[in-house]
Amino acid sequence: MFQHNKQQADHLMRSAIPLMEKLDIPPTPYNYGIWYEYASNRTPELNKVVDTALRRFGSLPAFVSQELFSEFLLSEEFQHAHRQGYVLKQLTDNLESESGQVTDELTQFSKILSQGKKALKNTQDTNQIERIASLLELNTFKMNRVVEHFSDSLVSAQEELATLRAELADAKQSTELDPMTLLANEKGFERTLFSLVPYAEDDLTLLIIDIDDLGSINQEYSKKAGTALIRYIAKLLRSLLPEGGFLARFQGGRYAMLLSETEAQCSRRTS
Repeated sequence: MFQHNKQQADHLMRSAIPLMEKLDIPPTPYNYGIWYEYASNRTPELNKVVDTALRRFGSLPAFVSQELFSEFLLSEEFQHAHRQGYVLKQLTDNLESESGQVTDELTQFSKILSQGKKALKNTQDTNQIERIASLLELNTFKMNRVVEHFSDSLVSAQEELATLRAELADAKQSTELDPMTLLANEKGFERTLFSLVPYAEDDLTLLIIDIDDLGSINQEYSKKAGTALIRYIAKLLRSLLPEGGFLARFQGGRYAMLLSETEAQCSRRTS
């Protein structure tokens, strides 16, 4: 979200705000985020859903905005992380406050433009026209500064979100890794499986590999021997893993291998 520099952010905000005004979109952080992203044309799926909603409702209902924000602009980790969620709430509150100020300024600016347009129709006085032009120039400059300030806030939010995303990536990795083998654990396996299933037809294969009699090995040769065997098998399986494959370790000596779009000869070599 908001992966743009200040100049790009300024341009996108100038595109997004008129769209929101035209469609009478409420100035909420959700809507600013959605229409900023919409104006960037960076997320075709988001734009498609927004266009569909506009055709159906004539606007973008609040419940749709929140769902789109969560689905396209806010990753699952952000929705569930505690510290990051607190920081994100602060960012949202700040943007909400500033978006309200932008809306107030836009409303005032629209009134001034309307009054100026009406006054220009009713006067031929050169001095009066000059005063109106000066007033419009002053307020246009003021509005420009307001938009630039809000764009700066969006860029700052972008940087803060990037930091949070990096923290979450590290945290997610530590909770989805098996410390003994550094393979994915059950949680990491489930996440990968659920990400692949919606797009798989008949090209997804699951292999379960189990070390037989691991308990007996631990009893006869000690747990250190069993641990060494678990690590050795993990290393061996990793070396045999076809391109695009995924490997995880479950409890004990059980491993799971996911093969996606893998040719039969690669599967035979792995087996």
